Amino acid sequence: MQFREGAFDFQTSQQNPLAKRMGKIEDVTNLVMFLLSEESSYIWGENIYINGGML
Repeated sequence: MQFREGAFDFQTSQQNPLAKRMGKIEDVTNLVMFLLSEESSYIWGENIYINGGML
């Protein structure tokens, strides 16, 4: 994976998170638990980003 220099500014992302908070490990584990459950059986081949709404 390659990134352009300056493509991601960590300091700016901390000042303006769209979710109004930094991500927590629970945000990732909740998604993983959902994907492992039967409730996600209709989800196939998707990219799911856990980024607090950052574009």
